[in-house]
Amino acid sequence: MKSPIPESEKKYESYAKHPRYGQRPRRTGLNPSPHDGNVRLHPNATTVHEIQKNAARAGVKLPFLEQLVRISPKEPTRIPGTAIKANPEKQNHPTVPVSHYYDIEKVCRNCERHFIFFAEEQKHWYETLRFPLDSDCVRCLDCRKTEQFLSRNRSAYERLVNSKHRDWKDNLKMAKSALTLVENGVFGSKVLQKIRRLLKTVPDSEKINIGYEPLLKRLSLVERKS
Repeated sequence: MKSPIPESEKKYESYAKHPRYGQRPRRTGLNPSPHDGNVRLHPNATTVHEIQKNAARAGVKLPFLEQLVRISPKEPTRIPGTAIKANPEKQNHPTVPVSHYYDIEKVCRNCERHFIFFAEEQKHWYETLRFPLDSDCVRCLDCRKTEQFLSRNRSAYERLVNSKHRDWKDNLKMAKSALTLVENGVFGSKVLQKIRRLLKTVPDSEKINIGYEPLLKRLSLVERKS
């Protein structure tokens, strides 16, 4: 029998779910204060007021202070009791090293769903992948994956559009990438005629093998919506 979900945790049931970390805070019991002299939190876990106060204490001046304030929330977004220790030696040449990461409440820039940028995920970002500390997560994982998928399609399309020696297989790849980009609002309807021209280069003998009819149905659906 599952334990009942505490009232304080129920709001997270509607948050975007991370496949590794879930959708509720990962409680560690660690709750370091940004006002402690030995604690340096990431700007995303520190309010503008806290950053300015700590910067004055540490003697940090512009323009670095402006960078921190730019990515810092005005209201607290860190989730109490979720902190984990950081390893400043693995961070990418930080001006001010981070000593702890907190689970952070965020709103996705794309889909506007609430999600958590987990402390463990941040540790992976800043210490394994070595992203600079002034980078921050602004999209939920689903939207990040969609963005990466669309970026790959756009790169594939742009690489092929500049190729001087395309065959029908290349044209098919171009058509598929362009159609995906139109469906997701990256490209406009002006590309639809070009997609049809590209698909017409596919030999009749190959159409069954490459799923030609489903492609045409997708294209027709987009054309009707345009």
